[in-house]
Amino acid sequence: MRGARMLATLGPVADEVLVFSLPGLRPGDEAFSSVFGLPLDTPGVKLICREPHGDGGRSAFDHPLAVNFDETDALLVFDDVLVPWERVFIYNNVELANALYPRSNLRNHTAHQTSIRGLVKMQFAVGVAMAVADAVKIDGFLHIQQKLGECISNIELVKSAIVRAEVEHDKLQDGFVRANLSPLEALRGFLPFAYARAIEVLQVLGAGGLIMLPTAEDFGSEIAADVDRYYQGASGMRGLDRARLFKVAWDLAGDAFGTRQLQYERYYVGDPVRILARTFLAYDRTECQKLVDFALELAGDP
Repeated sequence: MRGARMLATLGPVADEVLVFSLPGLRPGDEAFSSVFGLPLDTPGVKLICREPHGDGGRSAFDHPLAVNFDETDALLVFDDVLVPWERVFIYNNVELANALYPRSNLRNHTAHQTSIRGLVKMQFAVGVAMAVADAVKIDGFLHIQQKLGECISNIELVKSAIVRAEVEHDKLQDGFVRANLSPLEALRGFLPFAYARAIEVLQVLGAGGLIMLPTAEDFGSEIAADVDRYYQGASGMRGLDRARLFKVAWDLAGDAFGTRQLQYERYYVGDPVRILARTFLAYDRTECQKLVDFALELAGDP
């Protein structure tokens, strides 16, 4: 095998990699329709990693999320890699390669897992936004409540879609069940925009306070008293506590770690334009069309 694949998140700490294509291959794409698994120490397999956001030398106080949760992204390179036949599952077969994702139930299970992952990230981002608003006592203003209410509504919509996917699950012949794909596909189109909106609201609520933050060293220096006095929050919140909270907010909404998370969410399942277009093309229009037909029958003939 020769070529490269993106995006191998956490690839540098993985033991093996599974390579497959999503549906959409056409006759003539046989060279790209093989499915195989390999140990990452196979000769010729390389990982080109991005610069880490948590490099081991940063303060956990100043970069709480980057230090603890950075996931290395990498480009996976195959430099004339010999794949043993026993590790090849599909070889140069477009039809089978296209069928793997839907027929293995992989798309249902991954969509369910990634929807829950997206929900938790949404809850965290909105939770930080609410904590920031409370820290500086702006959550009594109507326009702030409106923004936070919008984000909370998006959380509840995501929850509802996940529950519907579980309740209206598909029963398989072998006795297993899988989550209903339709609401999960809707979330794949919705979450990139909902998460981006939550981050935008956090940036707006944090305002200039997100970029005017002291460092961990300042709290142990000769200016500690000034820092604690002038960085305090509303209602007697200590400067140290406000700085700690705003450091989390900046790591999530402004610094390299957070902007990586935002960009990751935008393109996590692919091009958002194509995702929504695919939703339209695959949608069962029966129920909607019945309502239209009923209205047309009421109209009758002139």
